[in-house]
Amino acid sequence: MLSAGLGTSTAAAQENAPYLDIPADAYYAIPVRTLAQDGVFAGTLCDDGFCPGLPIDRKTMAVWTVRVLDGDEPPAVSETRFDDVGANSFHAPFIERMAELGVTTGCGDGTNFCPDRNVTRAQMAVFLSRAYNLAEGPAPGFADVPADAWYAADVAKLAASRITSGCGDGTVFCPGRDTTRGQLATFLYRADELASSSEAAACRRGPSVLGRHATGTVRVAVLFVDFPNAQADYPTNREVEDSLPFAEHYLEANSYGKLDLEFVPLHRWLRVEHNYEHYAGLTSFGPAVTGTFDEAAQLAESDFDFTGIDLVMVVQPSRRLLSNSGRGARDRVGG
Repeated sequence: MLSAGLGTSTAAAQENAPYLDIPADAYYAIPVRTLAQDGVFAGTLCDDGFCPGLPIDRKTMAVWTVRVLDGDEPPAVSETRFDDVGANSFHAPFIERMAELGVTTGCGDGTNFCPDRNVTRAQMAVFLSRAYNLAEGPAPGFADVPADAWYAADVAKLAASRITSGCGDGTVFCPGRDTTRGQLATFLYRADELASSSEAAACRRGPSVLGRHATGTVRVAVLFVDFPNAQADYPTNREVEDSLPFAEHYLEANSYGKLDLEFVPLHRWLRVEHNYEHYAGLTSFGPAVTGTFDEAAQLAESDFDFTGIDLVMVVQPSRRLLSNSGRGARDRVGG
């Protein structure tokens, strides 16, 4: 499981006060509040505040997704690739960025984007799967997702990544139902925590080595951490194969292709002092591990030369190994 804080957020910040139409105990309350503080919803609110139960349309989905992915506003565009998106519209730069990242190819024959059309849950699964380059997953067993459906593999990826647990009682996914604004905020929040959750630190100060304006080669130390009650019994190479391609895709896309990552792994498991639960705090995404970074760096000092390293990434055991150490809590969260 990759554990890294890799994104920045420089979109204009919104009010910190909660929206009046967001109940404090709603499953989407923390995601909405967190993304609002990062300015993700600027310019896309409704008359009543956030309107969590309204369907999300494709143009608003593009705005939120690009802001979460890039942590920044995309540059203005002078033209667009879609016939129904005007270059001077507020949404045009975000839609173009979505296409540039390969998240969307438009609608129909690809000449249009259909910006005002609502996003179904099946479409949402495809968008998020592409945006975060989610790993393959087993069929989640949703009764309403046929194995040969065009979106089946993407729904499986979302379920395996614990971004969704289905709808209703969890036996179905509701692929044809419109995605609500509250649901999309929650899905983006969970996906972003998967990509940039709790544990990374830039080893050099000054301008960020990450983000949309990052350029050049970044050397990344990769440290592998397990726990006394969750000891990895497989080689670290497996985590390299599972985690690093995702991290490379995410960061290089986030830098508009100007960033070149060079991973330098220390191929042994570093066992921290306490059990997994000691480091895990419950968020609406599920347990988020904190506090292992300093221990990992100290444990690695005798075997690893940090000279010339720009970023340190901590990788923990896969969810399969941690499933008995508290990660079942995510299944109780709605959305």
